[in-house]
Amino acid sequence: MKIPTTLASLLIGLTTCQPSLLAKPDPRPVVVAHTTTAEGRVLKVLRTADGRPLRGPTLWQWKSSSENNTRKDRNALLEERRLFEEFRDAGMTAVRLASFEVWFQSDAQPHADWSWSQLDDPGERRSMLRLLEKAVDSAAAAGLYIIINAHNKFNAYDHDYTTAFWELVAPHFADRSHVLYELANEIKTGPADYTEEDIRRHVELSRRVRELAPAVLQIVLTPSGTWAPSNPDGSGLDDMAMHTLAERFDSQWRAQGGACDWSLTAVGYHLYFNGKTSAILKNLHERYPGLPTEVGYPEGIEGLVGVKPDDTARTEQMDGALFVNEVCERLGLGWLQWQTETPEKWRENIRLLVEDAKQKSYHWK
Repeated sequence: MKIPTTLASLLIGLTTCQPSLLAKPDPRPVVVAHTTTAEGRVLKVLRTADGRPLRGPTLWQWKSSSENNTRKDRNALLEERRLFEEFRDAGMTAVRLASFEVWFQSDAQPHADWSWSQLDDPGERRSMLRLLEKAVDSAAAAGLYIIINAHNKFNAYDHDYTTAFWELVAPHFADRSHVLYELANEIKTGPADYTEEDIRRHVELSRRVRELAPAVLQIVLTPSGTWAPSNPDGSGLDDMAMHTLAERFDSQWRAQGGACDWSLTAVGYHLYFNGKTSAILKNLHERYPGLPTEVGYPEGIEGLVGVKPDDTARTEQMDGALFVNEVCERLGLGWLQWQTETPEKWRENIRLLVEDAKQKSYHWK
């Protein structure tokens, strides 16, 4: 793929960064596997090398500078090995690392404390990679997988900066067997909102990352819901919405030459707007592997640390289950939890989920 000339200044010297080195043997790669639902439907899912679903918290990374000293605490957590061990001991198998470099750049709001790495600056490139590397090494030491996510702001995707981000990051961690790449975050609200241009550019990015990191599993698309904000009466529901989005992505891969390797690609999605039914997920996973990479806490639940009562990052109930994690566990899909980026939020908020899981017998070991 030819990189647009507008990216030339961003990409100068990106190949000069040395690849991430193995601090110790990393967990063996994630694989695409099959699981069977209670009604006998066979779904394609992601599994650890020893056969467990990918489930875990989300941590945040962003640039540290004099402008945003108050944000340094998030980066410091990336090398807290005991925190990663705590995730593992709680039955987690993975961590999603949301890089807000892309959010701050694409949002471009006039907040003095928001800054992002200038990728045409060698020093800032090295600094960002070191931060990411701390989390990658901490995950490996705890035996966890890590999903590096270019975390652009909802509905504010910047293709040029995201491409430059992956030009730097993709080759650097290409040989770390426990690392997965989630190429974007909530490009659009629901699957039907993706335009043909959105799909074309996303496949362009996917193809380039595949060139840079041939063996790394990619997570693609990642809308903020599997449908769209639900109508009160449920009208207009399309339970093939996610399947259709994945099919469009697959067809565009062929249009650009070659074929998408679905043994190293999975469809990402968030469950905030989910149509209140798992039918959408079953229809997707029967044909394509996938993973819910962001799950919020239920609407109306109280006692959450660091979450305002009117916070929009709340997830609709699905199939009548209060926590959508219950549906994910029963289907064997795995899940990555939001509102866990500090130890306090992780420990207190996950407790509510664990209590529900034990009461309703969908808990994990």
